[in-house]
Amino acid sequence: ADAAIIVMTAGPSIQAGDNDRRVLAEKNIAVMDAVMAEITRYTRSAILIVVTNPVDLVTYFAQTKYNYPADKIFGTGTLLDTARMRQIIASQCGVDSKNVHGYLFGEHGASAFIPWSMVSVAGVPLDEAPRVFGLPSAIDKAEVLDETKNAGLRVLKLKGYTSSGCLLYPSPSP
Repeated sequence: ADAAIIVMTAGPSIQAGDNDRRVLAEKNIAVMDAVMAEITRYTRSAILIVVTNPVDLVTYFAQTKYNYPADKIFGTGTLLDTARMRQIIASQCGVDSKNVHGYLFGEHGASAFIPWSMVSVAGVPLDEAPRVFGLPSAIDKAEVLDETKNAGLRVLKLKGYTSSGCLLYPSPSP
């Protein structure tokens, strides 16, 4: 009842062989339903951070069915995808990912997209990065988006689960 922040991680995770987080929708909506029934018995003022997949659907369900205040419930959504995209571009430019600015929009996973006009590296628009950073060719935007969207599945295939994982991208050869 006195929690300031609640992090929702309950429910089964995607399994090896599954290629879409949405396979978890029915099970994890049921889990979220049970959890939200208990949370809302005690509070509607705690900040609720939803990590459970499919995160966008589960977050929307919790907010709408339980009328949880929209300014108190957040899904991690494309936050993770954004971090992965920044790491991929950073490795190609030979900079720290903190110097890459841009975001993934849409739903976490297959339908996410990158508004490329918003992406920059250390203040340099992405299309100018090859010249400024001495890259041998333009950054392949389709490849970056594909790698970003499939990073979670790669971690799953390598480890068998995605509760934690990092894919390292080598810096380009000189």
